[in-house]
Amino acid sequence: MNKKEIKFSQNFITSKRHINKIMSNLELNRNDNVFEIGSGKGHFTLELVQKCNYVTAIEIDSNLCIQTQNKVTNYDNFRIINKDILQFKFPNNRTL
Repeated sequence: MNKKEIKFSQNFITSKRHINKIMSNLELNRNDNVFEIGSGKGHFTLELVQKCNYVTAIEIDSNLCIQTQNKVTNYDNFRIINKDILQFKFPNNRTL
């Protein structure tokens, strides 16, 4: 399978019920800084910015970066990085 086929084989969780179920199982709070790998269309990103201190979303697809950006435009506690997660350098310290 080549890279192009992998890119187009993505599946997105968009059901609010499923997203809420997943989010309810996470023990996140206003002190947490989160790295979201693959923000997709921003459905989880929107939930994360409402619950966490800061969200860094890393997404390889530039079109999906725009969709995520548009979904969380009313929040200032996030950044989206258009990059392959395999090329992303995570910070060494535990605070942002």
